[in-house]
Amino acid sequence: MAQRRANSSSGKWTLIGLWGLSVAVSALWACLSAPLELGQLVRSDGSLDIAPVSDDGQAQGVLGLFTISGCQKLTFPADEPRCQGKAPLTVQLVLLPVGVTMYRWQVVPASGSSADGGTSDGGTSDGGVGSLLDEVQSKSKSPTLTITHPGSYLVSVAVAGPGGTSTASGEIIVGSGSIGASCDSDDQCDAGLRCLCGSAIPGRDGKCPGSLASGLCTRSCDGIACPSGSSCLNLSRSNIVGDAGTGDAYRQPICVRSCSLDTDCRADHSCRELPMSAPGAAASAPLQFGKACFASIPGGVGASCIGPDELPDRAACATGLCETLGARHLCTVACGPIGVSCPLSAACATWRSTMAPAPASPRCLLRCDASRPCSDPLLECLPGGGSGGLGFTLSGEPMTTQVCAPKRCSKAADCPGGRCVAVSGASFCLRS
Repeated sequence: MAQRRANSSSGKWTLIGLWGLSVAVSALWACLSAPLELGQLVRSDGSLDIAPVSDDGQAQGVLGLFTISGCQKLTFPADEPRCQGKAPLTVQLVLLPVGVTMYRWQVVPASGSSADGGTSDGGTSDGGVGSLLDEVQSKSKSPTLTITHPGSYLVSVAVAGPGGTSTASGEIIVGSGSIGASCDSDDQCDAGLRCLCGSAIPGRDGKCPGSLASGLCTRSCDGIACPSGSSCLNLSRSNIVGDAGTGDAYRQPICVRSCSLDTDCRADHSCRELPMSAPGAAASAPLQFGKACFASIPGGVGASCIGPDELPDRAACATGLCETLGARHLCTVACGPIGVSCPLSAACATWRSTMAPAPASPRCLLRCDASRPCSDPLLECLPGGGSGGLGFTLSGEPMTTQVCAPKRCSKAADCPGGRCVAVSGASFCLRS
């Protein structure tokens, strides 16, 4: 049976050790918990109730500061760290010790919590009864842990050194994700949401390219309005490969986080202008453009959409429309009387001709200027006007407005990688 034996030098080492430690870690001081209490915990047979791990600390006394890094919110109620975040949550248990030669960590679900899952750098969870840390990690100075299931978890650490022993504790609270949060499985998302592209069920949602592979907490908005703070992203027009579509679930109407800036989004998403459904509208209803947090694909208006076979790939465009303009083809959308209002980053161009290679109706083209040049070598920044079949007007736009449009040419050398072609009285750069 273990008993606690007082250490008469405790107060002395607390004051002296704390001064030296605070100087060494002053930059981290505000993030750390109070010093660990001193004392000597021994078994009835005289051995310490703690597993040994070698360290180079030689100070006579035991002192340390304990915190948790990787939290979305970290507080210190009752001088104990409380870490809060969304599942899956990866944290590091951090100990800055003085005179410590032995460590023992445990992370266990709190009593009454439904929490039941975590992994510690790939090991098995046998660092103590019910602990989520494996044997090696439980004896590490600063182990790393990924908690996959929402719930409350209790953290405890015991340390020992030549001058005594000490214990400290904290709490990790793992919540479920709201719309737009990353996830691995459905249970990591708020009630009523599911984890789109979660790794727990590979292939369930079709292809999940780029950052979509990190999962997305969402729900359908086909005919149903999204909650406040979110919008109905509708990529169904891009779901057009074959009779059955691509089979990629993210191409159906889903709720995503609304935004104004990239900083409103999680790190692997950006604030983009994308096709949206009006609140409560069916998937087939007319679209409008709005800003929302999403992965970098599929491409928006102005993006390239050349497929592996160098043919236009409509599925590469959020709007499902890929025109054979430029060296790499061009994502666009029909606008004007029979189309949508263009996104703010684009303007509606009406062509002088409706015969190929000109598009059959007005199209949104990306705005450009000296600070935002066209990236395609066969497109250039042009104002409305000019002759020829690929000449165009920009109705309702100021005279100074310019868009990325087919480049005018007089010889082949004007068209890198392309050809100079006469189109209804003027010459333009087209793909070879």
